[in-house]
Amino acid sequence: MPKLDLIATAEDLLMERATGYGVGGQVRELLGSSSVGSPDHAFIRASIGAVLDATLMSGAGGLGEEHQTAAFMGHLGTNLRWWLLAHLCSGHAPEEFRVPEISWAHQPRDVERRFGADFGIVVRRPDESMAGKDLCRLSLFQAKLSQDAGDGRPTIQVGYKPRDAVADPDYLKYVRCCRKYERWLVGGPDPWDLMAMKAVIERPSYQIETLLRTYLKGLESAIEPGAWCHYIAWPGPTDAWGGPPYCPKAVPVMQVAEEHLRRRDLTPMPFPIPRKARTLIGAVAATLTGKGDDAFILVPFGALQDVLEHLATNLPEMHLTMVDAVGDDALRATLEGKGWFVRTSTPHSESPNPPGPSPAST
Repeated sequence: MPKLDLIATAEDLLMERATGYGVGGQVRELLGSSSVGSPDHAFIRASIGAVLDATLMSGAGGLGEEHQTAAFMGHLGTNLRWWLLAHLCSGHAPEEFRVPEISWAHQPRDVERRFGADFGIVVRRPDESMAGKDLCRLSLFQAKLSQDAGDGRPTIQVGYKPRDAVADPDYLKYVRCCRKYERWLVGGPDPWDLMAMKAVIERPSYQIETLLRTYLKGLESAIEPGAWCHYIAWPGPTDAWGGPPYCPKAVPVMQVAEEHLRRRDLTPMPFPIPRKARTLIGAVAATLTGKGDDAFILVPFGALQDVLEHLATNLPEMHLTMVDAVGDDALRATLEGKGWFVRTSTPHSESPNPPGPSPAST
């Protein structure tokens, strides 16, 4: 009986499913972008498996975005653990390979869920150091259910509390200020009035404003900037009953806000997902590996603590998936110190030994 190559067989199954969801080309490219035995090799496959699992098992039932978000986080934690251990136990990983600690964190708040992002990903790896700094990657996602735009493109409703038949001028001013401040943070020309602009940004009223403010807060702390706050479109009822298979996509929050400026007479605004928008697979894989996309920010660990405090204050009911390969429990301790509820997949960060031959096989 031929020996089963666990990794190769699982990759074949991923490709078969990805092709059915119309993302076979991207998945094939991702599968070939890392060498076997590296953590990135496992992270990429976990990203693909988690999104496809969540879409197939939850999106196909026409469930709400809260259920699909919770299901995705469970699939992500499971896929991360499975692929990392599969590499270790199949002999594809070097002896020093460490299985990172996979944790889930929740910021419980007894308030209405109306602000900010639904879930995020934090990655801390020992090979990422810059002049001795302890660095982390971070991305956030606000989930929406997709609808049928009538032209084959999924559409999400991204609005704010309407006051008039036209767009709120205060909101449009908010978006303009955020855009100017973003350009200043990433190295553009000095803004027209930094203090006045920040005064506007510090008073968010709507969900998208809070998400924009969070996006800028991350840029303030980032060593490497990126479009790290996204809207994602989970499959909606139209996709579940008769629509083609749909792989969720992620759109940067600033891109959505700029569309509000362009179409200022629509409140709330239906936002068709651009055909060339990055998939959620790509955004998650980029955050986990630090390669191939600008879907995340890279921040020093000390600055991450400030960002997490901002999240705890401004984004009620926020969930985080954490991948920590450093093994000193500092990330977990920081979250718990800020009032987060943390659960970890293993009691320790050390990897278990791969199983040896059974007595019957010797």
